[in-house]
Amino acid sequence: MSITIESLTEVEQTALDAQRNRFPGRDVGPRSFLGQDASSIAIQVYPLLVAALGIDRDAVPGNETSVAGREKWAFVLGLSNGAGGYGRRVAVAATGGIATLTGAPGTVFADGTQLVASDGVTLLALSGAVTLPGGGSASGSIIATTAGVAGNLGAGAVLQWVTPPVGADSTVTITSALAGGMDLEAPAALLERILVHLQLPPKGGANTDWRDWGLVDGVARIYLYPHRFGIGSVDLVLDAGGEGLGHQPSQAVLDAATAVIQLLRPACTNSFRVLGPYMPTSAALTIRVRIEPAETRFRFDWIDTAGFTVAAYVPGVPPMLTLSADAPQSLIDAIDNATTPDTYPRLQVLATGGTARPVQIRAIGYSGAGSRDIALEYVPLPDGWVDPTAGDAVYAGGPAVDDIADAIFQYVEEVRTEEQDASATSLPRLGPSRVSGFGDAQLTWDDTARVFQLAAIALNTVSSDGRRYAQDLVGTPTINGVAADVQAQDNGTDGPERLYVRHIAVTQ
Repeated sequence: MSITIESLTEVEQTALDAQRNRFPGRDVGPRSFLGQDASSIAIQVYPLLVAALGIDRDAVPGNETSVAGREKWAFVLGLSNGAGGYGRRVAVAATGGIATLTGAPGTVFADGTQLVASDGVTLLALSGAVTLPGGGSASGSIIATTAGVAGNLGAGAVLQWVTPPVGADSTVTITSALAGGMDLEAPAALLERILVHLQLPPKGGANTDWRDWGLVDGVARIYLYPHRFGIGSVDLVLDAGGEGLGHQPSQAVLDAATAVIQLLRPACTNSFRVLGPYMPTSAALTIRVRIEPAETRFRFDWIDTAGFTVAAYVPGVPPMLTLSADAPQSLIDAIDNATTPDTYPRLQVLATGGTARPVQIRAIGYSGAGSRDIALEYVPLPDGWVDPTAGDAVYAGGPAVDDIADAIFQYVEEVRTEEQDASATSLPRLGPSRVSGFGDAQLTWDDTARVFQLAAIALNTVSSDGRRYAQDLVGTPTINGVAADVQAQDNGTDGPERLYVRHIAVTQ
């Protein structure tokens, strides 16, 4: 059953009509006694109608069900909240990071010493005390204390000590990414879990049971592969919900899920494996999309047609990057014509070991033969900057790069905000390989990065004022240098492969 209610104005009009019928010929204007009485009645009746509408929408879970209603349904159905209870999944803090601590030899970093990320909000902490050796540098374990995906910081992220220990440098750089951080479950995702539970109810060992059993703290999504290593067997592939290699759960998470399943599985079923997705570094994707800007304000900062790589890089004040070929006149002119720090031209540098999303850095000067030596901004270096090495690709930067690259990243990595999760129905979820043919038939997901999706994303991404960045594409998007789809593979030994991104470039 679905009901509709009148607006407050319509309720007041109904009350006025009743007054006219009851007292014909009497004044029912807004300042009259009967008019004000009708308004009073409407104000009292309308909230009751709104409450009735809310009850109706919460009675059967659906798109119009309130967040509170969804939480109640999850509790009643016994859906795990990821923390030992029932209901909406709670936020989880990221763990597993490694950072390089530097300072004077002998500096002591106490367990739990706090750091803050570049956003100024996300807090992290050192897990385990560290004393710097004679070289003044050591590795330390880092965990997030602020729950949520904001703690899933990648290699190259720079953290600042909230209160630096005596003798310590003020910042540290993450060398191994944090993973496992998850936000409070999005209402759309919660509704999805409710509907799946109702449509595919527990049956003492059905597919949906195995997915529920393995949903422990640190797991964002579970993919099921019945019979993958024999009749009656079950492979569960756990996705930690991070970025890049952050999709792989830690061994502790795999062990925790295994322990829960051992307790809950049917006594006659013992052939199961709890796996992480196979993500070899050799198979990471480098994606390039070439666009024609739709408006003058979206043009690239300089003309890049020859293609450049890094010949050399020397960190310093300022850092100096040497191009593989003479700098184009457009880059020289853009540097010469800059009047403020934010008008210097940008470069995209796809640094080995750097972040998947492009890091744009501004060129502030040039020198040397052919003006190949480019001075870079350095106060501060951009977030996520990793010193490049010889052979790394260099492209022109511009205003369209970040948003288009971020949309492509979200597509491949399945990273979505609450609003995107609720509205991005045109983009399929990407998950582990289905090549084996044993992927769960009850729930579908795609295992292929598709060129046509990359093209659609580039053409449909808009600026903050709703204007499209690109009016057309230059050629076809490429994945690892080839204009062809890439499907995740399955070697039958490791977990099914899950695609992830090494680099994204949005270029001319």
